[in-house]
Amino acid sequence: MKIALFTPVTATSAIARVSALVRGALEAESHEVVVVATEDVRVAAGAARDDLADALDWRDQTAVRDLLWTADTVVHQVGNHFGFHSGSVFWIPLIGGTVVLHDFFLGDLFLLWAEENSDAADRILRRLRGTTIADFRAIAHSGRFAELGWPDLAMTDWLTESADAVVAHSDFGLAPVTRVTDAPVRVLPLPYALASATAPASVSAGAAAPETGDRLRLLTFGHIIPNKLCEDVIAAVSASPLLRGRVDYRICGEISDDYRGRLQSFADDIGVSVAITGALSDADLADELRLADVIACVRRPTLESGSATAVESLLSGTPLVVLAEGFYASLPGDVVFSLPPDDFQAALTRTLRSIVLGEVNLPARAEAGRRYAERTFRADGYATELVALAPLAAEHRILREMDATFVDLRTGPPAVAAEYERDTAIFRA
Repeated sequence: MKIALFTPVTATSAIARVSALVRGALEAESHEVVVVATEDVRVAAGAARDDLADALDWRDQTAVRDLLWTADTVVHQVGNHFGFHSGSVFWIPLIGGTVVLHDFFLGDLFLLWAEENSDAADRILRRLRGTTIADFRAIAHSGRFAELGWPDLAMTDWLTESADAVVAHSDFGLAPVTRVTDAPVRVLPLPYALASATAPASVSAGAAAPETGDRLRLLTFGHIIPNKLCEDVIAAVSASPLLRGRVDYRICGEISDDYRGRLQSFADDIGVSVAITGALSDADLADELRLADVIACVRRPTLESGSATAVESLLSGTPLVVLAEGFYASLPGDVVFSLPPDDFQAALTRTLRSIVLGEVNLPARAEAGRRYAERTFRADGYATELVALAPLAAEHRILREMDATFVDLRTGPPAVAAEYERDTAIFRA
């Protein structure tokens, strides 16, 4: 099978890492995978992953259409970052395909697309949401876009109404998708792997049970924005004199200067030991994962279809604390420390105290998490499911294109629409 894979290829993209894994698994099954880079600007030489560096550019319409003429199926990797996914935004309405949702909130993607497509965006919002682009922008620029926009302005249906199949990595955000399409939908575990050959043979060094008086190294990593709830983690540590005296909280990843200053000032004011590193190389992040005793991966709102951060934490063999909402609620309670959504800050304090006091078996929890991740978040099974989905997507494409051709009949007066449905029922059986 020949597969056209639309994806970011930039080395810093977590979705590009997923695409490279999936491509490798597909090629191991003797499928041909041709990559189309979807970044909004051409990826500079040396900036792409080596295993995706042969990608076509989505703006080269002649080359892309030649590919589509010979491809058996099309797959789009889509997340909430216009800089990485503008090519898929352009091509999905034109060609359909299997849309893989890495995020259940595409509000930022829609917002930036709307900058040059304001009239079209307004029509889409009126049709799908009964609102206007002006109202959408007001919420988007409120400083609380994710909080106020979720779930009503998630905008996943904007792209998936043109899809021939949809893949997600959990099911909590699929309602807008299934409202606008009858395309086949599959929920598949996110395939992921550690960035370097530092995967532990067993649990990480940091997962050893703490000795009396030892300091606990607590880590949050990724793109550090308010929905990662770092303030709440700091407050949870501050709530216990024991934790204030024993916990070193490390915050690692890209962060704005303003937010860094706010977090550091907050921690200093309430007596919590916090170090904020900023962005790290893969090697430095591997060191942080190896040295961490516990990772805090708490989100609100939870917007990811699947969390690469959580999977990477589990694969590293480091015990993981999560807030049981969205994707994170699907993680088994015997492989993560799962905090209840109500009053989770107090629950985090209790969990960290029990860890510091040696009341839980950290090495056993870490090993259970690693084994679970290794058998669950696999690229080979994911590739097999994508191939199995391709014929169903091809069938749906026929119906989608037929409905688009006869849209005046399908959406006409009730008697006309009913006759159209009767006449085309044989194709929908």
